[in-house]
Amino acid sequence: MTISRNFITSLERGLSVLAFLASRNGSVSLTDLAEGVDLSISTMQRFTYTLQKLGYIERNQKNRKFQLGTKVLTLAPHFLNNSDLFDITYPHLQKLAEGSGETVNINILEGSEIIYVQRILTNHSLLTNIRLGSRVSAHSSAAGKAILASLSENQLKNVLNRLDFKAVTPKTITKRADFREALNIAKAQGFATNDEELIIGVRAVAAPIKNPGIP
Repeated sequence: MTISRNFITSLERGLSVLAFLASRNGSVSLTDLAEGVDLSISTMQRFTYTLQKLGYIERNQKNRKFQLGTKVLTLAPHFLNNSDLFDITYPHLQKLAEGSGETVNINILEGSEIIYVQRILTNHSLLTNIRLGSRVSAHSSAAGKAILASLSENQLKNVLNRLDFKAVTPKTITKRADFREALNIAKAQGFATNDEELIIGVRAVAAPIKNPGIP
């Protein structure tokens, strides 16, 4: 793939550092961070120094590991407040939450992962470590199945080739053929289900949000 001369590689690497930290639970050592983003230790030291100075990452003074900084929190509200998606979907999300009495989420697909971008909680919500902005592998969630089942064959193959089908719980689908079958069922019935495949004790139902002009 040819990269435009307008592409700033150093910026891409810096954002990769933030994305890697966002994908991990807890703090990350300099060595693990360098390996995760495929950079040398010396280069990673410069990136972490700069990101620290800007407030986007922090370093734990006890274990000397890195984690996202508080300045990252200033980005999400601007996205939420300026996205037409949320103005359009929120009333429907609220109505669904009130009618079902259950927590309702909106998720988007990025690569082979599902990102939680909007949520309405109910009073009896189960406590989980999944928050807005959390990412989970598409094969382990109802939303992932629902979105993948709505893709074209070429788009689906591209995502499936990125999935590692890692077991998140004992009930997670870990074989590609079995997952394909689950997608066929979801496509046929118009919605997907999740039976404790992401979190034990939690079941979910999801359907894709489609553009009315696209079949």
